Amino acid sequence: MAGDDKHPVDLTDSQKIDWLVAQLSTMNSRMTDMSTRLAQFERTLDDNDDNGGAFHQRVPHRGGGRGRGGDGGFPGGRDDDRHAGSRLPKISFPKYDGESDPLTWLTKCESYFRGMRTLEMEKVWLASLHLDGIAAQWYYTVERDHDIISWARFADFVNLRFGPPIRANGLAELKDLHRTGSVEEYQQQFLALLCRCDGLSVPQQINLFTAGLGQPLRTDIELQAPTNLQTAMSLARAYEQRTAASGALVATRTTSRAQPSHKPSATTAASSTPAPASTTTVASTASSRPCFPSPVT
Repeated sequence: MAGDDKHPVDLTDSQKIDWLVAQLSTMNSRMTDMSTRLAQFERTLDDNDDNGGAFHQRVPHRGGGRGRGGDGGFPGGRDDDRHAGSRLPKISFPKYDGESDPLTWLTKCESYFRGMRTLEMEKVWLASLHLDGIAAQWYYTVERDHDIISWARFADFVNLRFGPPIRANGLAELKDLHRTGSVEEYQQQFLALLCRCDGLSVPQQINLFTAGLGQPLRTDIELQAPTNLQTAMSLARAYEQRTAASGALVATRTTSRAQPSHKPSATTAASSTPAPASTTTVASTASSRPCFPSPVT
């Protein structure tokens, strides 16, 4: 067109009309392309919902920016990675009421934050919404006195308030632990102390665990040379079960040997034979007969 390089103001009416038609045609073409992309995007979402799979399609960035392959509608920076992963699952946030050791709850919170890609600034208020009972009352005072705190400081405060008393030597406490009941009870006590005792290597954990088992389980476990604590705990339960079964078998054999024989003995046979009548019995029988006087001659 002759007026392509001219400003629309400098064009004639006929050229202006041609210019407007060309612009409208370009806009229609772009809108058609965007509609096609949007329909494809919606089909991808529907297929993902039906199959339950992960969604790996990149979400278009509102502000354009640098994209891949010259397409300005998709982000390429690291800041947008949290929006580009798989679709997040629906997981309930764990609750805490302050009635038990908070270490397990804090660990669950950390797992939730990693899985849901929670921002650092959102962690404390999200956790505070799931506090109940005395824990909720405690957080009210913390928020009033300290305003907004970081997640690391919040976790420290929770441990100080609801965790076990501060130990001067956690390793010594773990070393002094000995089994007094079942292996399961001992394992629970051992793990509760181990969670609060950092810096121990795997061999050290195994040695401390087996040392507190007592004999003969200690020797049984050490002969197997377990390479991790989980294997050592599993072996301890198995050997405890074997020991209990062996003890029950020995007790049964001892009881069966101690029971008397059902064959009658000589004493029993003699006592069952009737004894002969004694002389006294005969005499008493004779004296009991009536006496008649002899006839007079």
